[in-house]
Formats: sequence, structure tokens, C-alpha cells
Amino acid sequence: MTSVELRNEQRLTGQLNLQQLQSITVLQLSAAELDTYLYELSLENPMIELNGKPQEARAVSVDELLWADGSARRTAGYRDDEGPAFSVEMVGTDGGLRETLLRTLIRQIERLPADPNAKSAARYLAACLEDDGYLRTPLDELARDAGLPSALMEEGFRLLRSLEPAGVGAQNLSDCLVLQLERIGADPIAIRIASQLLDALSKNRIRQIAEELGVSEREAAEACRLIRTLDPKPGARFAAWEQTVYVRPDLVIERRGDGFAARLTRESDEPPFSVSAHYARMLSETDDPAVRDYLTEKLRQAKMLLYGIRQRDSSLLRCGNAIANAQAAFFASGPGHLRPYRMTDAARELKLHVSTVSRIVREKYVRCSFGVFPMRRFFAGQAASDGTGGVSAEKIRQQLRRLLEEETEPLSDRQLCEALRQQGVAISRRAVAKYRGQLGFSNSYGRRIL
Repeated sequence: MTSVELRNEQRLTGQLNLQQLQSITVLQLSAAELDTYLYELSLENPMIELNGKPQEARAVSVDELLWADGSARRTAGYRDDEGPAFSVEMVGTDGGLRETLLRTLIRQIERLPADPNAKSAARYLAACLEDDGYLRTPLDELARDAGLPSALMEEGFRLLRSLEPAGVGAQNLSDCLVLQLERIGADPIAIRIASQLLDALSKNRIRQIAEELGVSEREAAEACRLIRTLDPKPGARFAAWEQTVYVRPDLVIERRGDGFAARLTRESDEPPFSVSAHYARMLSETDDPAVRDYLTEKLRQAKMLLYGIRQRDSSLLRCGNAIANAQAAFFASGPGHLRPYRMTDAARELKLHVSTVSRIVREKYVRCSFGVFPMRRFFAGQAASDGTGGVSAEKIRQQLRRLLEEETEPLSDRQLCEALRQQGVAISRRAVAKYRGQLGFSNSYGRRIL
């Protein structure tokens, strides 16, 4: 193979990997997050032209969101108003749309004077963060999952950890505190305590810390006071927002023929943006090499994004149809009829890795005739056996709720266990106590005095 052929092959492989990375990033985004992601990219990429006004769809309040066991997150009821959930015109930091960790990170990433490939990796990692801002999945596992070189993922990781709020992208508490201390140029004593002596700090053992570091107790105490002013969960301020938030369902599952099928809530099959005809024409007509290179790169990014959105739509529909088939009893009869169905079962049916299925359902919502439900809740493991292939935990909770609501005298957990056994569900007394607590019922003594 000649050197020219080798360079071409490397360039093609790199492009395919980046395209795959873009697809994985987009796959993890909810409908609302995707709106924001496209809006942010459109601000710095003239090739991305949003198609008209934001997609309108039925919205449901997170406070009123139904879970698959028939209970509400806080208050019962389904909000049945037609209108936009998250409008891209509302995006901003001075009011309107609620700020999220992902949104603020993407905004910063787009402004970084960094290599586009490293920025793509940083966007992917930002979408992998947990609610507290930590990145607990090993970096080599994420790189392997995305099919990208470890060096590129590490560069994206470095970019992510340079963003605000300080401490985001940390892999554990010690790492989080050290990142914040380094950002403010703290004394090395504080950094050593955060990296080596957190256990002693948690027990306020100032003398022990001073002896181990060879410093005075006053210096140790001052360093400990500084560490206690830091934020141990830099992403929590976004996750704990108290204002009412509306989510937009990504899928609708409805009856079709003798069964059920999924469809996207987006009315059109076309992606929510298109390539700008104006800038595409400018690319074909310009003689300026700098303009041509700039627009060529932006066109490549837009095309990868279009591919990623189509892949996301296809994956969502496939997973939604698998759920519609596996949980047909639920969609026909409602909460309390959820059958055991695990992500590993869906992964086997769809010929996907279970981590891909997890990304597909992350922060996605399904609307059906019984309300709006988190997509993840349709995956229920087998909790007990009823002689017919298993009973899901949700169904056990439903049966237990009926027993508790219909009792004339408070039944002990052992008596509830026996009553469930007579209904064909064999679970332990400890499991009964766990489910009873989840339903908000006290023990028999507590129910008797009430």
C-alpha cells in the first residue's frame, strides 16, 4: 500500500469514527436536549438551518409524570395541553428556558479554540456525565464504545474538565475537589489533603493531617476550611432545579391492527434542520481558499449531524417497537400489566449492545393512551414467579397496594407475604417490606395507630 493510499485510508477511518461519535452523542439526547443542541450548533455553523419554528408536541410536566407502576412522580394527572415543550427561542441564560448542565457545557465547547475532533469528543463525554457532573465510566471503555483512539478521547476529556462549573468531568470526589483547587490556584497543602487524606478530613482529624503532611495545625486547619467551601457535586445545581419543567415525549405507542406500534412525535419524517442553500451556493462559487476550507468543514459537520439524527430516529423506533411488542398487555390494559422485560432482552432482539439500548432510552419519554412514561420504566426485571413466566416488580406493587387498601385489619408483612403467595406470587417477607415502603405504607403497627 502506498503512502498516499495509507493517508486516504486513515482519513476515511477517522471520518467514519467521528461520524459514529456524532451518532452516539445525538442518540443520548432527549427531544428537548436535541432542540438545544441543534440551536447551539446553528449559532456557530452557518450550514445548519433550522426548519421553521420548533416542533410542537404535547408536553407533560415532570411533576406530573407518570411512572409505569401507575403512580405519579409527585402529583397525579397527565397534562394534556398542546404546545411547545422547550422552544429554541427561549434558550438563554437570562430567563426563559431552564439551564441544564449539558446545555451550558455544549455552549462552552462550541466556543473553544480547539481541534474540531477533540470538541466532538468533549461533546460526547458531556452527554455521558451523570447528574452530579461526574464521569464515572472509565475513559478507555467510552473510547472503545465509540470506536475512537484513546488519545482523541483523552483530549476531549481534558477539554471537558477545563469547563465551568469547576470539577465537572471528575471521576470521584477526590478528583472533583482537586480540580476545583487547581482552578483557583490553591495552596499545595489543600491539594494534598483532597487527593490523599479525605478520610481524615471527614473525621476532622486536623492533628493527624498536620503530622502526615509535616505542616502546622494552623496550616492544616486553614486548608481543610478551604476544601469545605468547595462543591462536591458541581452538576447537582442543574439537576435540582425546582421550577416546573416540561418534557416532550419522543415516541407515541398506539394501537395498530391487532397489536401496538411506535411512531416519532415529530410530525414530519424530515430532520429538524437542513443544509443552508445560501452557504452551499457560496461554497460552490467562492475562490477564497480560507472561505472554502471553512465552509467545507462546516458542511461536513452538518452532514454528520444529519446522519446522526437519522440514526437516532431509526434506533428510537426500533426500540419503541420492541417495547410495544413486549409490553402489549400494558398498552392494552394499563399500569399493573407490565411484564418482565430487561434491556438485555431488547439488546438481543435488536442485535445491539446493552449499553447502546441504555443510551437510546436515556431521558426519553413515551406517550400512550394511559399517559406519559419514562421509556426506561418499560424494562422491568423478574421479581418473582407466578408459574406463568414471572411477575414484574411493578405488578407485585399493584397487587400489594390492593391488599393494603382493602385490608380491614392491618396485616403484618408475613401475612401479606402469605396473601400474595395465595395469589400465585412467591416472594420473601423482606421483599414485601421493601415494596410496602416504596408504596408509602408504614408497618402494621403504624397503620393500626393511624
